[in-house]
Amino acid sequence: MTDQDRLLKTYDLVVREEHYFLDAHQKRVAFCATLVLFLMAGTVVGVFMASRWYHFASLCAGPILVYVISSIARDACFRFYQRYLEAVTSRAKIEQDLGLTRPRLEPAQPDAEQDVYWAAEPIIAPRHVISRKHYHTSEDFIRSNMKRGFHRWTERLFRGLEVFSGVAFVGLLFLAILTATESLPTP
Repeated sequence: MTDQDRLLKTYDLVVREEHYFLDAHQKRVAFCATLVLFLMAGTVVGVFMASRWYHFASLCAGPILVYVISSIARDACFRFYQRYLEAVTSRAKIEQDLGLTRPRLEPAQPDAEQDVYWAAEPIIAPRHVISRKHYHTSEDFIRSNMKRGFHRWTERLFRGLEVFSGVAFVGLLFLAILTATESLPTP
């Protein structure tokens, strides 16, 4: 087996790994967001059905669970996205070794019937090559891209849900105390 064959097999493996981790990230986001929205919906329905202080107090479990699940989801999604970016950097290195990032050479004597186009461009999309060039190391690329793209919105979603759960918890606690004080006998 030649070095070129080994690189091609490794390239195939890295591309599949890249797709796996991006897919796993998106599935984790969808699962956790669905679970959180289910808990939030149940809590909202419970608020409209509640009439006693202990109903509101027990509904405080909803925002607590939303907070816990959102925190866990944020950490889990971070790891999957990080692994995705690590696979992207591995892929970029192999693409360079295979010569896929270099401009292709035009034929010495183009044939009139031959349809030659984009010969000055590499096989890999130029925007990918350009987007990687200004990073000194793959670690710089990963660190920078962890704060961008799809993961940035994932991070904001789960942080927002954590904040919302805190506000909902305080609101439910307030309703529980308010309902409890209203039901006290007046002297």
